[in-house]
Amino acid sequence: MKKPTGITISTLLMCLFLIIGVVTTFTRTVPVPATGGPVSASGLAGIVHIFAAVFAIFAAVCVYFYWTGKDWARWLVMIDCVLNFLSLTHLMKTWNFSHLSALVSIGQVILSIFLLWYLNTAPIRAWFTGPQESPVTAI
Repeated sequence: MKKPTGITISTLLMCLFLIIGVVTTFTRTVPVPATGGPVSASGLAGIVHIFAAVFAIFAAVCVYFYWTGKDWARWLVMIDCVLNFLSLTHLMKTWNFSHLSALVSIGQVILSIFLLWYLNTAPIRAWFTGPQESPVTAI
């Protein structure tokens, strides 16, 4: 069965949001608690960057398997879509901190609404559960 166009487009959008998220994480300043604490500002930034890199690698692997048609990756994408709605709870705080991050959050929520509908349509569910073509064909 041929890969649906919506899967390719949504994969590209997820990759775009992932890249924007990584770039903004590595370029913005990390807010440091006013009380100081046991971790220095540079140590806290290092921890945030390590977690961002690990999460980005995990997300990229999941997006790849989503693109190749693995049903478990479809479920992970749907769970992520539901979790994206949590970003709306602090949208104003995000907007005050970074307009770009707030716009990315809004874009992710719009994509999440679409994906929650799209990934549950009968043809798409059938594509994920059916036999898949290999993404790399042998010559």
